[in-house]
Amino acid sequence: MFGIQDAIRAVTEKFPTSLYVSTCGFITRDLYNTADRPENLYLVGSMGMAPRSASAWRSPGRAAMPSSSTATAPSR
Repeated sequence: MFGIQDAIRAVTEKFPTSLYVSTCGFITRDLYNTADRPENLYLVGSMGMAPRSASAWRSPGRAAMPSSSTATAPSR
């Protein structure tokens, strides 16, 4: 079975230079336990803020990937 940690691993391996922004709950814990690195931003207690924070945090030529229950697509 392909679980959330497998999905996180697949995405972070496919986009290794992207910045990852995560808020609230199990997905943040899974990102931390699966692919923690200095480029990750964990917004604990900021439900729904990952897309907006990712847009502000990205840099030219580098995607920022929001992950939360409200995120729908990576910011570019």
